Amino acid sequence: MAPGWAQLPLVFLSTAATVIASQALISAAFSVTKQAIQLGYLPRLRVLHLLGDPLSRGVAQGLGGCRFEALDRLVLSLCADGGPAREEAFAESLRTLAAPQLRELYLDGIDDPAACLARLATGGLPPSWKVLSLSGASRGAYELDALRPVLLRHAASLRSLEALHLDFGEDEDRAEAQRSWPFVRSAESDSALTLPAIYERW
Repeated sequence: MAPGWAQLPLVFLSTAATVIASQALISAAFSVTKQAIQLGYLPRLRVLHLLGDPLSRGVAQGLGGCRFEALDRLVLSLCADGGPAREEAFAESLRTLAAPQLRELYLDGIDDPAACLARLATGGLPPSWKVLSLSGASRGAYELDALRPVLLRHAASLRSLEALHLDFGEDEDRAEAQRSWPFVRSAESDSALTLPAIYERW
């Protein structure tokens, strides 16, 4: 239809027109989807499971900058041998996470529960948090002697929880913790708070 010399410029022109039209379509689709979510026509993210071997620091930083309006349950499964720096990064990101509806938080692979719990509880826990579960990379390794100072120091903010799940290695530690802090639970006293039970519910 066009002369031979005009075919190449017309191909470039039609490609540019297609790109411009697709950008408008993408913007329109994003705008309609955003409005549908705001009006409640599309379901929001309510449960988020992040598994990694390892979950990187970048994931921790990204998580801290996110906003989840309807998130109800968050499960983070960190790998073993990630070190205290990784645990501190995730604890810090959870303190800045914008999730006003978050009720249940499950952290797996926590080698130093005292440091992690202290970092989370410093300045008080968010009022929506009702269940906090910390389980170690090596099961049943938590000792009350290491956790006692943190539980005493942050008892006021931890009492806002319905359940704080900790894996104790000794029956005596578990019994003493539950006598002193009624909100403390263990795998034996509440198996629904352990990580495998969470995956069954998921």
